[in-house]
Amino acid sequence: MKFCVKCGRVVDAEYYISKYSVCVDCYLKYYGVFTEKPVLNIVICPKCGSWRLSGEWIESKPFNEILKQVFMLNSSKFLDRDVGVIDLDIIGEPRSIQRNRFRVEALLKAVINGVELKDIVFELEYVLEKKTCPRCIEFASRKHEVL
Repeated sequence: MKFCVKCGRVVDAEYYISKYSVCVDCYLKYYGVFTEKPVLNIVICPKCGSWRLSGEWIESKPFNEILKQVFMLNSSKFLDRDVGVIDLDIIGEPRSIQRNRFRVEALLKAVINGVELKDIVFELEYVLEKKTCPRCIEFASRKHEVL
């Protein structure tokens, strides 16, 4: 049994974050899972809908899947290192905040110290860059390989 320095509750050791000497609820309330505001950079081809992930162009997918995959790949940049991501669901419609910058409401399922946290609703921001993929450039320039 451990003592939370913020709320004064006595909790089991598995629901205690020893790094901050608080229970899981106080950790979420006072510290949170994010070390910085999550902002994703998404590059998508305006012609075919394929998108770039880690330097490679990938076939078109539903946009929510793209956001999820990019977030999962970059989650270590935004989350406390003790937090592990279980799943991310996009629960809202994207809202434009600038010309190519958008926000969408998301639901994060995470774990810390082996304890699954309650669902965390947050605003996920992303920058959408439109860039023509190499395949569409080749097609537009009529540069085809002869078989």
